[in-house]
Amino acid sequence: MTAGRLIVLEGPDGAGKSTTSARLAERLRSAGECVSCFALPGNEPGSLGKHVHGLHHEPTRHGVRGIHATALQVLHAAAHIDSIYTTIRPALERGDIVIMDRFWWSTLVYGRVTGVDAVTLGLLQQLAEHHWRFAVPSAAYVLMGQSDGPPSAQSQTDQLRHAYSEFVAALTVSFPVRVLHASGVNDHYAEQILQEFGARGRRSPA
Repeated sequence: MTAGRLIVLEGPDGAGKSTTSARLAERLRSAGECVSCFALPGNEPGSLGKHVHGLHHEPTRHGVRGIHATALQVLHAAAHIDSIYTTIRPALERGDIVIMDRFWWSTLVYGRVTGVDAVTLGLLQQLAEHHWRFAVPSAAYVLMGQSDGPPSAQSQTDQLRHAYSEFVAALTVSFPVRVLHASGVNDHYAEQILQEFGARGRRSPA
């Protein structure tokens, strides 16, 4: 068990996770809480996660012609594990509220959508669960966002929404998982999360 608390934000690209993470952190810090925010695979300069993010989105810039979907998810898993031991676990052990912009669930959801085989995804799940065994999230929120892009983007996003819905429906976990749908262009997920978070008591261990 760790001294801090873990809040997980999940969902498709563009759903509002980064904005929500920043708003949550701001509100909690203003209330006197120590908060650390982390994004997966990572955005810290010099980290493995930052490098994997670059390989994912701009492989040719790094001298790579392309990356197979299976290899890409394995790289993401490696970056997740590195982040656990270099930043996430230390923050939880010192008592911070840790807000995660993505969890290891993304590896499975995006892997399914991009055609990674079930055996590989099963092994990646075992690997993630093994390395996350030290902490249980206080709660997880799956942000679905809105479908307001061009038709091609809508198709991809809708596919991911469907995959996340199926994934959540099949989950068997000991912590609450909530699916939040956008109710407008300026939907404030953070307020919904803060109300629930405060109701559960901020100082309970993760």
